[in-house]
Amino acid sequence: MKKLIPLLLLILAAAAGYFGYSYYFSPEKVLSRAIQRFSNLNTVHGEMNIDLVVRLNQPQALGKSVQQTLSGFSDINIKDKTQKTHMTLTTQGKAVDMDFVLLKDGEMYMKSPVLSQSWLSLNSSALKEKGLLTVDPQANDYVTQSLGFMKSVEKGSIVKLEDEIVDGVKTTKFRVDISTPRYMEFMKALGINQSVVDGIQDATVKSTIWVSRSTGNIVAMETEVKNVKIYQPGTSNLLGSSDYTIKLTYSRYDQTIDVSKPAGEAIPYEEFLKQAGDAKSPSNP
Repeated sequence: MKKLIPLLLLILAAAAGYFGYSYYFSPEKVLSRAIQRFSNLNTVHGEMNIDLVVRLNQPQALGKSVQQTLSGFSDINIKDKTQKTHMTLTTQGKAVDMDFVLLKDGEMYMKSPVLSQSWLSLNSSALKEKGLLTVDPQANDYVTQSLGFMKSVEKGSIVKLEDEIVDGVKTTKFRVDISTPRYMEFMKALGINQSVVDGIQDATVKSTIWVSRSTGNIVAMETEVKNVKIYQPGTSNLLGSSDYTIKLTYSRYDQTIDVSKPAGEAIPYEEFLKQAGDAKSPSNP
């Protein structure tokens, strides 16, 4: 019996180690720690690509079905809610570039050649007071949106897939379902227009998340959102529906980024609107 006790203790210790290892490195634990790390980031760089299909109930000038792609990159200060972003929006094969800088206290700058060669200065707080801002950009960058998806993962839906290399980083790949009600609550907390929140009520949302095997950081995330209803803002008038896929890769975690006012003179948005109104004519609508 005395000889059996050490052997029994050894077996118990091995079993405890095995189950402890399995628990610590379970898909749920690995992903939970990765999401927590992401939540605690101060700054991050994001490369994004969004494919969008809009189906309209009433055909418009662009047709009954509109395909758009939004690609670009952002340097985002998550804690300060400041960012600088470059985007290219492609609609039916036609591309439009836009640069966007968001500072504190709602101070914004935007430049797009289709509007003006100069920077336009805006203020999100002022626009919000006038009812002209359905989404608060200080809480609506795509990194913040990704965090909303991450925090809305359905428990029990996490599936570990094969390991992959993403941008030279060895990662573990996870597939998850997103809780639509939980994500709607997140959207409400951002102050997003209620008609936009209602639009996702019947949607299905699934995400794939890649986590670095060496650092535990989230390296990439791809989210598929299907059957989003599009309502006319402030009404229950259904205009159509859409599907979209958001692909993001993350890097430069907690590195210093420079988000500052663009160099040169910026045209106040109100002045730009006045100039555009003055330039309007029957031959140049």
